[in-house]
Amino acid sequence: MGRNRFFVFSRRLNREVRLYNSLKYDHWVLTESDVSVMNYCERPLEIKVSVAGKVVETVFDMWIKSEIEEKFVFIRYSYEIDPDIKRSSEQAIYEMYAQKIWFAENNKTHCVLTEEDIRHNPTIIENKKLCFLFSSRFLR
Repeated sequence: MGRNRFFVFSRRLNREVRLYNSLKYDHWVLTESDVSVMNYCERPLEIKVSVAGKVVETVFDMWIKSEIEEKFVFIRYSYEIDPDIKRSSEQAIYEMYAQKIWFAENNKTHCVLTEEDIRHNPTIIENKKLCFLFSSRFLR
């Protein structure tokens, strides 16, 4: 978790938010700028779940509460969680299954997002990043 770390200030939360790759940063940009989001937290909870006889530790990437729902989000690149791809990550696949099991047992909403979901419109993300950049410069 040392590469591509982002430390950003959330005006909504009034605190620093730490994100651990560019995909999670792009997701944060969309979450922070979404007016329907009432509250959120990055890396809100760590769980341990047994998956196929193996204890798997995993941390949710984000918890989001909006006007209509409350959900936990798991964010990974699609190649990491596709078992048919040689580059897939066995750990990421186990984490995804562990979270799905935990959500089923705890009656919570779970959402798996990949770059295809988050970056389907890169122009919007880049425009929102520019808005954050300009608004932070004029606040000083």
